[in-house]
Amino acid sequence: MARNEDSAAAVFREIREQGPINRSEIARRTELSPSAVSMAVKRLLDVGIVAEVGDAEAPPSDGRGERLGRPPILLRMRPSFAAIAGAKLDRGELNAVLTDLKGHVLARRSRRLDTAEPQRVVAALRTLVGTLARTARVEPDRVAGLGLGISGLVDSGAGVCLRSVVLDWTDVPIGPMLRQATSLPVAVENDANTLAIAERMYGAAHDVEDFAVVSLGTGIGAGMFLGGELYRGRYGAAGEIGHCSVRSGGPRCACGKRGCLEAVAGVRATLARAADAGLQIDRPADLGRLATAGDEAASRLLADIGDAIGLALSHLVNLFDPELLILTGSGAAIGGPLKGAIEASLAHHVFPTLPRLPELIVKREQRDMWARGAASLAAHAFFEEGRWEALTDRSPDAFAR
Repeated sequence: MARNEDSAAAVFREIREQGPINRSEIARRTELSPSAVSMAVKRLLDVGIVAEVGDAEAPPSDGRGERLGRPPILLRMRPSFAAIAGAKLDRGELNAVLTDLKGHVLARRSRRLDTAEPQRVVAALRTLVGTLARTARVEPDRVAGLGLGISGLVDSGAGVCLRSVVLDWTDVPIGPMLRQATSLPVAVENDANTLAIAERMYGAAHDVEDFAVVSLGTGIGAGMFLGGELYRGRYGAAGEIGHCSVRSGGPRCACGKRGCLEAVAGVRATLARAADAGLQIDRPADLGRLATAGDEAASRLLADIGDAIGLALSHLVNLFDPELLILTGSGAAIGGPLKGAIEASLAHHVFPTLPRLPELIVKREQRDMWARGAASLAAHAFFEEGRWEALTDRSPDAFAR
């Protein structure tokens, strides 16, 4: 029985990753016998997660116009078999999506929060998942998992937020709380990591093995892939680039230290520094426009912010040698002027014998990406743990309005 289960998992992995694919190719790739592949495919077809999609390329002719044999049937995963919810939690807002098993967004919703109290967040997210399912016309029993990205130090295995300055949480078992409230399997991860996952799956880092995604907002965090794998570090604290010191004795950070990147170049810090310089701006993009128009105070501030970000990124480059750096978030709306300042700083601070600097992409924030990355985590568990065989019916009122 265990062998059959292993065979089905192996066959499904090939169909999911390589499909459309025929049985013979699956047998070749998995080294399973044709009969084992046939048995596994039958189970997958019976469950409904795999579908036959027609004939492969027609077999060769015998020279008289007659085809030799029947063309093999191709198999593919049915993305609509189940739906996965993903969400990003900010201090005052939940942004969530519902995706199919390929990560295509079926519905999206946001909800303002007047508190980050954990029980209230759980109740709001439970309702939001139900709203997403109804919007996408997905039956509740087809929602197969929930992923959540939050700012802070996260024990992803236990689903516990160990510490979040943004949310003022300490040792909050948000994953178990959500599982109890929704009856869903729940994956919890640092939000910068969910963004890196989304960039790897759907964005600029597709097929890039070594890269970092830096989110420039009120807080600053990084998600990193090394050798094609998400790098969390021993305690899940990898990527806290916002708390690298870039100005000795600089402004005090929310973490209690002085001179952190976040306190120098975060969005809130940028707006405060602009006001101190007599600049009237409402958002980071305004600073870029003023600098481009020749405002000297704006240009000096932008150059200092770019130098600070470039210094912090140079540590990533010197330590990990990534191929690609992606800067996004609300602060990245400054655009080209910020990119130029960062590149100049990188060139100055990076180890001088490096053959070339990593590619730097500065891109506008795509709000769905955080939640899609969180959903991808839950989808990964759904696939790898064989949950596709154990989708259990939940009552139609599983998610209250």
